[in-house]
Amino acid sequence: MSLLEIEDLTLDIHGAPVLQDVSVSVGAGRITGLIGESGSGKSMTALAAMQLLPRGSRCTGQIRLDGHDMLELPERRLCDLRGRVAEEVSFGGITFRRYRGGLGFGVPTDKAYFYPEGVEGLFEIYYAPADTFETVNTVGLPLYARMIPDRDRDEWVRLEIESNPLPICTRPQVLRSARRT
Repeated sequence: MSLLEIEDLTLDIHGAPVLQDVSVSVGAGRITGLIGESGSGKSMTALAAMQLLPRGSRCTGQIRLDGHDMLELPERRLCDLRGRVAEEVSFGGITFRRYRGGLGFGVPTDKAYFYPEGVEGLFEIYYAPADTFETVNTVGLPLYARMIPDRDRDEWVRLEIESNPLPICTRPQVLRSARRT
């Protein structure tokens, strides 16, 4: 059984054809790569599969993720599926988990955590990749900058700068916790 099944996917954005009759099948536990020139539709296929398309998009065909028809699901259900698919990713010997508010991550108001300051090498900084399809499965860089052009009128660009530092304690035995009494 396929985890992701795309059949005859056609995508128009504001009436302009972007994808035509794309079909892809990815089996559960399999890795599949989409290879093509810049602008050939790799990213748009992935965005269509997760229904993360810009306004003015019209998508036809069939997209099934784990048996769910992605073109027919309401937005709330799509958000649930998107979250479930990417809750944990391992890369470069580090497991990245996506923590969202309310899932028990963070420091509760009745607790505190302490670590000594000024200890050379106590923390090593690693960087996660940027939150874009282009940086999936790449080693993270300290800083990413990108320009996102106005697709409607081509009159402006939005500048985004992103950094995803991950401080890792090299001597966790020195970390201490406390609780308010």
